[in-house]
Amino acid sequence: MIESAIETIERLDAVRTAEGDSPALLNQLATAYYRSGNLRMAVNALTTALKLDPDHVDSHLNVASLLLEARQLDLAQRHAERAIALAPQRYEAALGMGLLARARERSSEALEWLTRAEVIAPERVEAPMAIGATYQEMGLPVEAIAAFDRALRWHASNADLISNRLFATNFLPSFDAAEWLAAHRNYERRIRLPQRSATRAVTDDGRCHVGYVSGDLRNHAVARFLLPVLRHHDRMRFHITGYYTGRIIDAVTREIAGLCDTFRQVAVVGDDALITQIADDAIDVLIDLSGHSSGNRLPVFAARAAPTQITWLGYLGSTGLQQMDIRLSDAHADPEGVSEAWHVERLLRLPNTMWTYEPYPDAPDVASAPCLRDDTITFGSLSNPSKLSDEALAAWAQILVALPMSRMLIMARDDAAVRERILAPFRVAGIDEARITLLSRLSTRAYLETYAEIDIALDAFPFSGGTTVCDALWQGVPVLAVRSLRPFGATAASVLHQVGLDDWVVDSPDDLVDRAIGISRENLVGLRAELRARMQSSPLLDAPLLTRSIEDLLLREG
Repeated sequence: MIESAIETIERLDAVRTAEGDSPALLNQLATAYYRSGNLRMAVNALTTALKLDPDHVDSHLNVASLLLEARQLDLAQRHAERAIALAPQRYEAALGMGLLARARERSSEALEWLTRAEVIAPERVEAPMAIGATYQEMGLPVEAIAAFDRALRWHASNADLISNRLFATNFLPSFDAAEWLAAHRNYERRIRLPQRSATRAVTDDGRCHVGYVSGDLRNHAVARFLLPVLRHHDRMRFHITGYYTGRIIDAVTREIAGLCDTFRQVAVVGDDALITQIADDAIDVLIDLSGHSSGNRLPVFAARAAPTQITWLGYLGSTGLQQMDIRLSDAHADPEGVSEAWHVERLLRLPNTMWTYEPYPDAPDVASAPCLRDDTITFGSLSNPSKLSDEALAAWAQILVALPMSRMLIMARDDAAVRERILAPFRVAGIDEARITLLSRLSTRAYLETYAEIDIALDAFPFSGGTTVCDALWQGVPVLAVRSLRPFGATAASVLHQVGLDDWVVDSPDDLVDRAIGISRENLVGLRAELRARMQSSPLLDAPLLTRSIEDLLLREG
């Protein structure tokens, strides 16, 4: 696809030389630049088009889309607003306004615009897909699934759409292992890709060639867990290729690229071309880091792009693919004899943990426990609001009822509907809203400093946390968690085991309330003083140990 885009650019440049510029021609050129991966030149072409015709709707729409991708939201907003003013009934104009509102975490506004777009063109996939994603971010998985289902009536084999729906099912309060696995198995049949037979290539360097595929090789939780492993890979035995399916390039992307022998940006590369590239790269073991999360390239794995295929980190359940050989986990995240019921892949449990945590280099020192200042115990949840189930919120409300001198901090969104959903269970329980503080998006530093205001962190359920649990422990804050025996349900239990906090993991919401009531201030103060040291001496911070475990597995299986 990149080669054809470059050829298109050359052809359009020749037309420009012969005939001069026009908005239509420049929009074609911008599309070709975008497909070649050159976002800057695409924006330049559209800027030139708007100088020729300031009211050219397509140019406003396209430049708004590109600027949104580049996260230049204010400038993108101006172009999107001009487009909707010029063409109020244009599907792309309403869609653009909705996507921008979603990027700004204005969920309710996003739904209004996206619904308007869907009414204009119900057969188009983008609006209902974005509606579903918005509901998902709001913590409303049932509504998200309904939106995805509407789109699937028109686009039954759309791989991204099917993945979005599958991902949303992990947030539902109910779980049936057979039904969940059947839906995931069905993915491979619905995308209708022919399977290939990948053969092991002979390379002259004698190393095992490993490829990592992910849309999150940037400032993202997956990259934070991957980076320590990349730093400790034995380059005498392993050749590492990164296949980045995302578009955002940041300092983390550049660091990861520097740690790979080969690094390829493949967001604009089609599945067939990527499969060919993987074969040309002589990959022995291809590792998926996304599962059914955003940016995945599971169709490539479904087509058997490499002799051995493994999934790890990004999706804590089965991909459903017969062609995915192995899923990496550990015995606490996926207990023996339990998790097999919802897996197609062979589960290989790493000896200690599947995680390796790298603290932020500028993380603040551990602060004294807030409960020492007065008689108030402060609970907190800094998890993504999408994980805050009604069941979890109701249990947290009961904790505050049982402990009248307690309060709570909760990460929310700056959106009235999201905040209302979070506060509703506390209102029902008769909790004074003055005891609850809702937080909007924070910078990394402010996020870490907020743990200084929390005595006990509460993990979300049934979709458990991982990164936030590690961050809380590093900042001296113990985490209370409910273990759910289902995909994504025992991540916190796995992490807490590594620092000797198994007694902070319970099996039901009622047990959570009872456990919270029984925690003494003395226990909190003592833990706060020692948790960082526990983390430092745990397998969570022993990246060389985890890397050796993974490498031994790769050499054995690959």
